[in-house]
Amino acid sequence: MSFDPIVGYNVYREVGGSSSCSLINASPDSSTTYTDCTVVSAETYSYDVTSVDASGNESSPSNAFTSSIP
Repeated sequence: MSFDPIVGYNVYREVGGSSSCSLINASPDSSTTYTDCTVVSAETYSYDVTSVDASGNESSPSNAFTSSIP
């Protein structure tokens, strides 16, 4: 069995207590770091990341990371 190489990552964000995540990058990002420049003060965000292979297949989401913006 062969696998396509990872070409990038998709970042999904959930705002506050929302029950849905939205993709926040336009295309798979090849960097292993990501800065969300659209956050607002006094809000809590949860992020999930998936890897994307050369065929466009996504992995299962990572464990969620949650951050509260002061």
